[in-house]
Amino acid sequence: MLVHHDSRPSVHRGIARKAVRERCWKRFARVVTFLSMFQVLGCGNSEETSLGTPPGTPDGDRASVTVVSLSPAITTTLIDLGQADRLVGRTPWCRGIDDCAVAGTLEGVDAEVLVALQPTVVLHQPPATGSDPVLLDLQRRLGFAIGGGRLDGVDDVLELLEQIEDLGLASSARIDERRQALVAIGDRATGESGPIAVLLHSVDPVGVAGENTYLGELARAAGLRNAAGPGGWREWSVEMLVTAEPDLVVVFTSTGMEDRVRERLSLIEWHRPPAIAIVSNPDAFEPSTRMPRVLEDLRYRIGQAGIASSGAEGEVDGDD
Repeated sequence: MLVHHDSRPSVHRGIARKAVRERCWKRFARVVTFLSMFQVLGCGNSEETSLGTPPGTPDGDRASVTVVSLSPAITTTLIDLGQADRLVGRTPWCRGIDDCAVAGTLEGVDAEVLVALQPTVVLHQPPATGSDPVLLDLQRRLGFAIGGGRLDGVDDVLELLEQIEDLGLASSARIDERRQALVAIGDRATGESGPIAVLLHSVDPVGVAGENTYLGELARAAGLRNAAGPGGWREWSVEMLVTAEPDLVVVFTSTGMEDRVRERLSLIEWHRPPAIAIVSNPDAFEPSTRMPRVLEDLRYRIGQAGIASSGAEGEVDGDD
């Protein structure tokens, strides 16, 4: 039976979301008195601030802007834009900024930590249920700007870049480079008559990415036809995987898991054994400005698997 999931898969399964939210509410209750005193003393801003120039920051003093990122994908984007030094808070799963304080998760914020950090901007990726009410209340009391949003594909990352530019968090030149590389992903979409592929983000259970996912966008740009068709993230049975009779199975996995993936797929009794391409790139699990690099990795692995990709060739932004 095909199982549909409303949200994209996470490499952080097993997180006790309810427990995290309850802990955040308890901590928030402990800092309410402090926040009230902070507001009375005139240190906070009672008006809600969204996008635009961070509150209290002159145009010439943008270097002092600090950021808390509550999304691994947003953190990766800021690092990719050369802005790691702005980051003062993160989630437990953000890569590349281990020295920063853990200020929350995708589900909610740690109120005590956020009060201590006093960021100028908080960027987050709210769940389908909406923004954490604790975060919104802290924003009203402390006056930081909030940005971010759902990140489901290229268009969402482009919107994130617009917000980062509006907030003055990175140079326009660097943002333009990344923007052009992302737009090129859509321009390369040629998956009309290419090899039929199944995209797996998990082999046990069988987790499949449909056309309307960022992995689906990358596959289309690489010249593949998605056997899953329109839709998002799904769970298939092994029988469904076999029945699809793909020319290629692409598995996105963590570094060091390649042998386990091959072993699991070797146990399947295929009607017609497909080619196997394994992409062990951590950036593949985050829709960020590094998507063009994941595309090049995908194309390379497809070639290694002996499949001719019909996707258009092109240059991707390099590391600066």
